[in-house]
Amino acid sequence: NQAYFLTSIKKAPAIYRVDLTSGKGTTIPITIGAFSPKKISSKNYQILENTKEILLFARATISKATSELHMIRISEDDNVDKPIKISGVGDNAIISISGCRVDASKIIITGTYAKKGGLSEGLFFGEVEDGTVNYIRYYNFLDLKDFLSYLPEKKQDKIEKKKAKKEAQGKEMTLDYWIADHDVIVLEDGYLFLGEAYYPTYRTETYTTYVNGRPVTQYRTVFDGYQYTHATLAKYTKDGEMMWDVCFEMNPGYKPFYVKRFIAISEQTATQISMVYTSGNEIVSKTMDFDGNIISDEKWDFIETGNANEKTKRTFSNVDHWYGNFFLAYGSQVVKNGKEKR
Repeated sequence: NQAYFLTSIKKAPAIYRVDLTSGKGTTIPITIGAFSPKKISSKNYQILENTKEILLFARATISKATSELHMIRISEDDNVDKPIKISGVGDNAIISISGCRVDASKIIITGTYAKKGGLSEGLFFGEVEDGTVNYIRYYNFLDLKDFLSYLPEKKQDKIEKKKAKKEAQGKEMTLDYWIADHDVIVLEDGYLFLGEAYYPTYRTETYTTYVNGRPVTQYRTVFDGYQYTHATLAKYTKDGEMMWDVCFEMNPGYKPFYVKRFIAISEQTATQISMVYTSGNEIVSKTMDFDGNIISDEKWDFIETGNANEKTKRTFSNVDHWYGNFFLAYGSQVVKNGKEKR
């Protein structure tokens, strides 16, 4: 019976809680040590339903080029724990981050990082226990065994040759992606990480202004949505060492204007996990064991129109978990029947 909002008050981040029974609102201010509230910006926040707590990841700005990332825990009764510094000056920059509580004292943090720039260059995996960061391990996307598998072979070979050339020069090659990561899945002997790779796209628009009464054509760059390309499933040991990784292509058919997770976990047992998602005109189901082997890989055509004379040209589709083993598949299609199109 509670609703939580991440907001800002006088340019300072805060959590606003509303009691849905009484309608009463409560502001939970966010502070990090001696930093001015206006120097603090929120990176991500999560409501952990099982433990009824909030994890807030916030960045404290030191200067234009340097900052610190902190994790702040807020309990069910609105108590705010002392911030835990995740990364500081000189560390890799955390681009995206999320947390998962695995027991009363331990939280796993995962996401993406970059050594420079705003796009991520790899995955990180860390452990926080009793207010202390035990470890954070970093993995360049190009060090993942299967990360390039969605690309055509010629492009894969070109990237691999360029990587080898850079390494021979004592340099590190990077690929820039963002990752929409799912909650970590806890196993008996480690953890499973699932993330969907995407990047922002842009288009050029023209518009007309008038200078001294004469029309002048101007150009501007406009955000055109996020292009999703593939997903990565990886297993880590309890110490954060990557054991294996598997990548598979994604083709949602459209570019959302917000960060979306297209894949839904349909089933998990003691030995395997199943995922379902839409790709183009198909619903895809994959089942993998915890050694990285694909057990099944099935595809079904999306809903047909019921008319044999019609052809589906494009499908924009989604599949979401509803409850139990039930999922909702929905979307829209461009259908052609002779010269008619709808």
